[in-house]
Amino acid sequence: MAAVGSTNTQFDGTKRLTVSTILMPTESAGEFTFTIDVSALNNKRFPAVANGNAAAIPCVSLSLQKIWYSVSVAAREDSVSIVGDATADLPYITLHGNGSKDFTMIGGIYNPALGTGGSTGDVIIRSNDGTAATTAGDSISIHMEWLKNY
Repeated sequence: MAAVGSTNTQFDGTKRLTVSTILMPTESAGEFTFTIDVSALNNKRFPAVANGNAAAIPCVSLSLQKIWYSVSVAAREDSVSIVGDATADLPYITLHGNGSKDFTMIGGIYNPALGTGGSTGDVIIRSNDGTAATTAGDSISIHMEWLKNY
């Protein structure tokens, strides 16, 4: 087993999504990739329409609002990238060290992959470019707040 970790949805509301990712590599070489699948998120619902059914609009993308992170890795190339899923993934942000960022004053960081070939609206959290290896003793903790776009 290369790494022990998980991504947990803490809150999935009509407008906001809060997600935590924790990773503890257990051997010397391990890559990790976690995906936030927008098609699996709660939909925006409207009151009943004429036929008695509630109308639902699916979430199509996420905008990064706030992030708190602790990325304690042995090598800088073991940093964490958060990218928009597409044929050629495009980065939201790369994390290394400890800190927090608040993008609410600018409306958040929209999914940079939207409108490009193969864009799904999903978000991928991964070790650097998805090929760099974390090492035993590294620890990664990321807490994110997202705005859901419909």
